[in-house]
Amino acid sequence: MTPAHILVVDDDATVRSILSGILTAQGYRVTPCGGGEEMWAALAAGPADLVLLDVEMPGEDGYTLVQRLRERFALGIILLTGHTALEHKLHGLEIGADEFLSKPCDRRELLARIKSLLRRVPSVPVRTPPKRPTSCPVCGSRVRYSLETEAGAVGSCRACSWSKFYEG
Repeated sequence: MTPAHILVVDDDATVRSILSGILTAQGYRVTPCGGGEEMWAALAAGPADLVLLDVEMPGEDGYTLVQRLRERFALGIILLTGHTALEHKLHGLEIGADEFLSKPCDRRELLARIKSLLRRVPSVPVRTPPKRPTSCPVCGSRVRYSLETEAGAVGSCRACSWSKFYEG
């Protein structure tokens, strides 16, 4: 059986190193990521089973990343953060996190929550993104795609100036 793939997303290199060491020692395949950009690149390279995610990071914060992950992937999400207030925990869970742990947390509790979550979350990679149209929904002319990135592409119509961003 292939070991579960866990992304450890935290802007603190020491935290990433400690968590990666703990998880690797338990037999998990771990990809450390310094933030959202590295996380998206890792997910573009292959599916993950679980994301262990800090909240306070430069660029996209953990809450935004949770919402975007939920739109595109069926995987486990654990927020691991310095926030301890109930409002932060409730917000994290309401927007899609499966678990919320405050730093520092007990290693045994973290591992137990990861094992429990991996039992419940099916290993399903990417949700199918919506189909990109070949003809303009406004005038019926041909749609051209540009600015292609791993996040998606912009579809536009030269005839009527319609445009839209399509993820995936």
